[in-house]
Amino acid sequence: MERKKIAKLTQKDKKKVYHRRARVRFVLFINRFVCIAALLAYCTAFVPPTIVSWVSLLALSIPAWQILLLFFALFWIWRKRFQLTLYSLICLLVGYKFLFYTYALSLWPQEAPQLKVLNYNTHIFNAYENYEKEDKSSSIKMIDWISADDSDFKCLQEFYNAPDYSVYNTLEKIGKQRNYQHHFKIISRDNIKAEFGMAIFSKHPIVQRGEVKFDKKTANGAIFIDALWGQDTVRVYNLHLQSMHIDQEALKNQSILEKAFWAVLERFEDGAVRRTEQIRAIEQHILESPHRHVILSGDLNDLPYSFSYITLKNHLENAFEMQGNGFGFSFNSFLLFFLRIDNIFYSPSIQCVDFELDRSIDYSDHFPLKAGFRITQSED
Repeated sequence: MERKKIAKLTQKDKKKVYHRRARVRFVLFINRFVCIAALLAYCTAFVPPTIVSWVSLLALSIPAWQILLLFFALFWIWRKRFQLTLYSLICLLVGYKFLFYTYALSLWPQEAPQLKVLNYNTHIFNAYENYEKEDKSSSIKMIDWISADDSDFKCLQEFYNAPDYSVYNTLEKIGKQRNYQHHFKIISRDNIKAEFGMAIFSKHPIVQRGEVKFDKKTANGAIFIDALWGQDTVRVYNLHLQSMHIDQEALKNQSILEKAFWAVLERFEDGAVRRTEQIRAIEQHILESPHRHVILSGDLNDLPYSFSYITLKNHLENAFEMQGNGFGFSFNSFLLFFLRIDNIFYSPSIQCVDFELDRSIDYSDHFPLKAGFRITQSED
């Protein structure tokens, strides 16, 4: 019937029909390519970069492929070719978990939290940027804000403490003056004997302090405490995985970026490999924990589509996914605003009832995260 109708058309109308069909076939070809690319990207998220380092780059493209899949689904609906929407819809369904990693929506009010956790990469309290300046207001405001926060646990990366310097005597200001116990891992010292590392502050009695050992020497790390909370013992981890080594100044300068492109890729792949090794050490440490209640907080330096994130998701829930809203971008940068690399995870024995990403606190190059929890059963 269709051929008979076309046969009756004029030559000009026939050309229009053939061109329209050619366009549809071309769009369908692109649609199928996007489907295959999306499925491949989904798979690479589960492949350790220690096996093939470049797969970490392909996994990061997952949100882009899903946006394209949604576009094609809407396109075919608009064209009333409903059967062709199946390609995109099936691929979106296969990767539905990645949608929840990307965007969260929390509509239902929860009970008030019994325990609160703050996670914040403090960027050394801007100390190195402000040492030569008289104006240290950003450092003072950040330290004062952290000190005033009433969270039960405060996990701080890129922590800086200068006991002989009134502005940066942070262990005293955040810890002793506020009646918090602390665990501070010193990674290095600078030329004025100030200490750089990572810290956990606890309102509750700390019964054990420790560190997760990495095989290779690094300026990053992972520490933990066991703290009493009522009749329970909670293990709290603070981790800071290998840096992405992204030079933001190079991103602003096209000529520098073109020259440094391959070097940036190489450093990124190397970082992905190092993070994989580090996350495996942390995973093993969590599995060997004698306590059921675990909270893991920190700067992963990796996106939610990475092997590191998915490894943690095999054992723990994510507070943003459960109680967050929006995209949860946590990196304070004009160019790289779309990075969600800071996270708070928790064991299934704990209920997450609140999550907040506070973008009004912009003193550091990261935004602080807060999560609220309830622990209803004693296991220890």
